[in-house]
This record gives sequence, C-alpha cells and structure tokens, in this order.
Amino acid sequence: MHREDYGDYVISFDKSWKGTDSITPLLYLNENGPLAKIITEKYTREITKSGTCKNVDGKLFYEPRLLEKAKLDDIWPFLPYFKATLGHTLRKKTDEQKAHDPRPEYDHIWLTKPLEDEMEWRYVPDKHRDALYTVRDYEPKTMAALDKLNENTKDSFLKFDLADVKTVIVPTEGDRAAILNGFSALAGKVRLWSEIPQKASSTSGAQ
Repeated sequence: MHREDYGDYVISFDKSWKGTDSITPLLYLNENGPLAKIITEKYTREITKSGTCKNVDGKLFYEPRLLEKAKLDDIWPFLPYFKATLGHTLRKKTDEQKAHDPRPEYDHIWLTKPLEDEMEWRYVPDKHRDALYTVRDYEPKTMAALDKLNENTKDSFLKFDLADVKTVIVPTEGDRAAILNGFSALAGKVRLWSEIPQKASSTSGAQ
C-alpha cells in the first residue's frame, strides 16, 4: 500500500535476522493522547522552534533546526523512535494532475495518511544519534534540506549479506532477470508484485 510513496522495490528480512538487534519498531503517538500531551506540555517550545527563515524564489522557507540535547535530556534517547499516528507525505503529481492543477508552480501534492499503518522499524546509528532536527513546514524545500542532512549518515549504513535476505520484490520480469544476473545467490527469492497477495490500502485524503 506504500508503493506510491516509497517506490516499487523491496528487500525483506525475517525477524530472526541478526540486524534486528540494531533496530526497533517505532512508538506511534496519538497527538491528542496522554503520552503526546505529557511531552508537548513540557517540551513544546523546544520541539517547535523554527530554524532560520529564508526567502527562496519569493517564498518563505524555514530551514531545519538542530534540537538542543541539554534542553530535552529526559526524553532525548527516545525522540528518534517517536512518530505521529497521522502524518503527511509529498507525492509527485502525475501528468494528468499537472494538467488540471491551477497551481503549476507546485510539482507535488500533500497527502494526509495514517503513518501507523507503515509499522516502521528504525535504525539510528550511534554516531548520528545527536543529530535530531525539527522543521516548521512540510514542503519540497524542507524535504530537500532534510535529505541533504541525511546524506551525512551514509557512513553508517546497516549492513547485511545476501544470505540474510528473505525476499526481493520487483515490478517486472526484466528487473528480476537483472537482479538474478548480478546476484545469483538470490535465486528463488526474487518475486514480482503480481505474485504478492495484495491487502486493501488505507484511505488517505489529499489537501
């Protein structure tokens, strides 16, 4: 159900994989629930501060702002593992959407989606554990700035061997052939989306 947001290619692992010792499922917070209220009542000012405001092409843009560990000490170790139950994603417009949208300057649409359906497990490298940022807006320039910050973590990839892989999922027979040509150890593990039972997707609303 998340292909439109994250792409058509999947590498999956069994939960017994040794790498699970380095990752953990996220804790999804209902933003109106008791745990979120405890956090926001004490830390709202720190987690909502904006970064530097810039004028880019005539539009205001707030840069991501590095959080201050000393002011969030009680909950700092947990922050990378919190996520709202309901959030947003930016999806590139299709050609048809571009043709009918009166705002040609926007190449993405903003979708509201239930993030808890993703059931995300997250790896946070020790080396970058203190590089936590807050953002004010969720739009292309903000996401580009965050992507640039994420580039710094490429020295800390979580590694795996081909033997650890349970399944690889690809969209076409050509993709399957290309992968098996380069990685013969994955024989019997590469499947097409058409071979995977499809579950009904959750409803998401565009804004």
